Amino acid sequence: MVIGIKKEILAEYEGVLASLGWRAGLILPRHFGESQWLLRNGSAGDSLLLSGSTEGFTALILRGKYPLIVRTVHCTEQECEDEFYRLLLFYRDRRSADGRDDSVALTRLMVVGEGLSRRRAGEIVKETIGSEVATLEAEDLGLMLPGRELSFDSIAAPAGLATLSF
Repeated sequence: MVIGIKKEILAEYEGVLASLGWRAGLILPRHFGESQWLLRNGSAGDSLLLSGSTEGFTALILRGKYPLIVRTVHCTEQECEDEFYRLLLFYRDRRSADGRDDSVALTRLMVVGEGLSRRRAGEIVKETIGSEVATLEAEDLGLMLPGRELSFDSIAAPAGLATLSF
């Protein structure tokens, strides 16, 4: 997978990090760190990461350890459900065109960030794909968070990147 960025934007990031006395070694999008949780806890079917922000969401569908679909959608919070539905229709149609059987259907969903609730995202998947999907929580991924001080949404990306060292 290749992700492009304008040199000017990269220079801005490097400038900010240099002003903090840090040396940038690797700059990755947030969804890359979050997706590591799905890679560590494999599944027979496809997995979907829905990473929400105030500007929309990024959806990453993994088949095994490989990205099948990566799409960033810029939309308002009111448009998120419709855009997510459209993405799932594309996925469903692509599976049909590939002649995939049900053994590689979407089986797991991880929702991180703002925009869509886990419950509502699961309902949309069921309506569109026609099957139940396991909506993953931090505990399902083997992460036990003490109390309410830390939320999985706030640490999913950095903690996911930290798993790369194991």
